[in-house]
Parts: sequence; C-alpha cells; structure tokens
Amino acid sequence: MRPEVVAVWVVGLRVTSWASNVRIMPGVYTSPTLASGWFSKRVQRKGEVIMRFRMLLATVIATALAGGVAAQTDKHVHEHGSVKAAESKAAADIKPQITAKDLKQRLDKGEKITIIDARHDLGGQILKGAIHVSMDKLEEWAKDVDKNSVIVTYCTCPHDEAADAEVQTLQKMGFKNAYALAGGLDAARSAGFEVVTPADK
Repeated sequence: MRPEVVAVWVVGLRVTSWASNVRIMPGVYTSPTLASGWFSKRVQRKGEVIMRFRMLLATVIATALAGGVAAQTDKHVHEHGSVKAAESKAAADIKPQITAKDLKQRLDKGEKITIIDARHDLGGQILKGAIHVSMDKLEEWAKDVDKNSVIVTYCTCPHDEAADAEVQTLQKMGFKNAYALAGGLDAARSAGFEVVTPADK
C-alpha cells in the first residue's frame, strides 16, 4: 500500500497510516493530508460565515443611515416649510401704520400728506386739516386722487380697525403709500396735533 493510502478507523478505533497519524477528535485519527483538508474546509466555512455577517451588518448600517438621512430631510423640509409659513403669516400680519410723531415730523418738513378721518360719526372732533371720508364713501372719493399720494387714515377704535380697513381698501385700489395712524385721534392729540370741531376744520 502506498503511503498516501490511509485506512480510517472511527469511534474509538485508531487510524493507521504509513504516514504520521494526527488526532482530530477523541478516538479519531487521520493522516496529515486528511487533517489539512478537514481544517481547510472548516476555515473556509468560517470565512464564508464571517463574510456573510459583514455583508449583513453593512446592509443594516446602510439602511439605518439612509433612514436617518431621509428623516433629517423630512424634518428639514417640514421645519423649513413651517418657517416659511410663519414668515408669510408674519408678513401678512404687519400693518402699514405710521406713528403720530413720525406724521408730525413729516408734516413739519412740508411734506404733502392727505389725512382722512375714517369714522362714520365724528363725535364733534376732527384733526385740523383732515377730511372726513367714511368707508362707504371711500371708493367714490378715491376716483380722482393721484395713486402716488401719501394718505394717512385715523379713527378712535381700540385697535384702529376702521383706519386699517380703509388702508387695506386703498392699497387694493393701488394706493401704495396709504397708512393708518397708530393710536388714532388720541395719539395725534398727544403728539401736538390740533383737534377742532368739524365746522372749524
């Protein structure tokens, strides 16, 4: 028998070979050639398992990262959209108003400004030099007025509602220089404007 030929005895029997015997399990012996092949297969299988595990781990990590990026993108879009919506709302909430102090300074400098009392009932008081144009007469009055005119409306409402309403209507008509007087008649009086009765205006 050639040295390469090996007789194997399993389960407690010795393995006989012309070459040196190698023990691979209790009671099991084999030749170096067979042992080498057996260990090579074990190592190969172990390597395949490790490779599959690495590929699976890489897939899990890639999926998690992709999900994180998508979540961040959605969050950014959502937040960005919310900010834009808030900015638009804030811009819409900004009222075109002027303070009594600023109005007086501009008038003192000689600037031509039309002042409108927007109330329906004057109550016996009006700013000197102002004209009385209530909302129901505003459209008719505006027909012959230059769209570039600077117009300031005022009232005595708690939050300048009547004045703001006329300004919005004027701006829709094309009067871009229309403003409501913040604080109305009382603010004008405090700033030094003369208040007169309608007959004396």
